[in-house]
Amino acid sequence: MTSTSTRHPEAASLRGAPTVQGSIEIDAPIEQVWEVVTDLEVFPAAIDWVYEAWSEDETLDEGSVYFERAKPGLRTATYRWTVTACDPPHGTVHYHRSGELEAELELTLEPIDDGRTRYTQRMRFRALPAFRPLGYVLERTLMGRSMQRDFDRMILPNFKRIAENRSVPA
Repeated sequence: MTSTSTRHPEAASLRGAPTVQGSIEIDAPIEQVWEVVTDLEVFPAAIDWVYEAWSEDETLDEGSVYFERAKPGLRTATYRWTVTACDPPHGTVHYHRSGELEAELELTLEPIDDGRTRYTQRMRFRALPAFRPLGYVLERTLMGRSMQRDFDRMILPNFKRIAENRSVPA
């Protein structure tokens, strides 16, 4: 995936928005890592505050919609995500907008060597898009630091652990 990937038309409003990003090297081939990071059943195991993820589509392809029941902040809610770009096994872009959050999540996978993969997650986001003064303060203080901490200490290491422990199909 490149930064010129297909974007949701509304994602243009995220230009200049705060960004959190992290990368991790995974001792597994790119195809195996792709299977893990696009498997909705893995989301609750990789992301502590996601309780359930589902879609009516068999796979997450461009145009697919999926849902997460999650509590990333103060309350549990259902979040609707749209896959706006998909280039298996190299990357995918997802977009979400609600009254609480507008976000674009880009997942990039790069083969390194000897069957290893560099996995990168990048999220641009706006908190409380309908209430910009308050949202602006939240995203630049508590929320940004919390999201970066979750990327670094939970999400990326969990995807690494799951991908490295998943057996390769015969």
